[in-house]
Amino acid sequence: MDILNLFDLDILAASIRVSIPIMLAALGGLLCLRAGVFNIALEGQMLVGSFFGIVVTEATVGLGAQLGISSTWFGIIGGLLGGLAMSMVFAVSILRFKADHIVAGIAINLLALGLTGFLLKTIFDVQGVFRPTDMVPLPKIQIPVLDGIPYVGDTLSGHTPLVYLTFVLVLVTWVALYRMPSGLRLRSVGEQPDAARTAGIKVDRVRYQAVAWSGLLCGLDGAHLALGYSSEFTENMTQGRGFTAFVAAIFGQLDPILTMFAALLFGFADALGLRIQLEGMGISPSLVQTFPYILAIVALTISSYLSMKRRGRRNGLEA
Repeated sequence: MDILNLFDLDILAASIRVSIPIMLAALGGLLCLRAGVFNIALEGQMLVGSFFGIVVTEATVGLGAQLGISSTWFGIIGGLLGGLAMSMVFAVSILRFKADHIVAGIAINLLALGLTGFLLKTIFDVQGVFRPTDMVPLPKIQIPVLDGIPYVGDTLSGHTPLVYLTFVLVLVTWVALYRMPSGLRLRSVGEQPDAARTAGIKVDRVRYQAVAWSGLLCGLDGAHLALGYSSEFTENMTQGRGFTAFVAAIFGQLDPILTMFAALLFGFADALGLRIQLEGMGISPSLVQTFPYILAIVALTISSYLSMKRRGRRNGLEA
């Protein structure tokens, strides 16, 4: 197969689908980092959101039939609440009991992995994978205006509602962060917490809110992964996407728009790796998937170097 044929419209559409589980969690991680919270518990929040999305979807099939709607929509609410609950456990541990952020984040991820595996066996009496028998996947939206545009329609139309909602949330997060008083408070808490306290801002409250929003975004992310992406729950189905999202937030310099493009880059690498694997071109897909991480390391190294030079220049002027 010609290498140029790898870069077609299908892989662009697949890149968007694959990037969404990274993008949503990355927005949550971005908000936490802006508030001075080092949240690597994104993975656990996503996993619990995926599990409870499936649980609520299965439990509300009858209710959905009575109301004439798919129980999948109830599953999304279940995913949101599951992610929120795990985020509050993390928030209480680091803000109320002053636990180390990294240790608490690792603990949350391990808790989520063990808890979802245990509940999967307890509730559904299965191990590994559970797929609801009467589940209706999230619908795919065909956008009339885009459908009529060659190439663009094939790439941007035909995704689930949560895909389009994610891009809306990117814009909302940017506006909230840079154009609203709440965003100024959030950034001041992360950059100068002592000055924020002096100005009357309740630092812990702002951080609780940031972690809560992160939990909701990760819960929505997990629900999308289970209900719109794979239509099932698999143990450890997040497969490191939470950590990838955290890297994407840093790679995007904690800016929602740049983070969106970083997530799209990771999604493209994943989609390209899968295409190479399916086509059997003799190139390891794992090698392709390392490219964004290498770029992230290079970008972070350059950013740190320039930051150190600016700091040294500033110290020299002050002296």
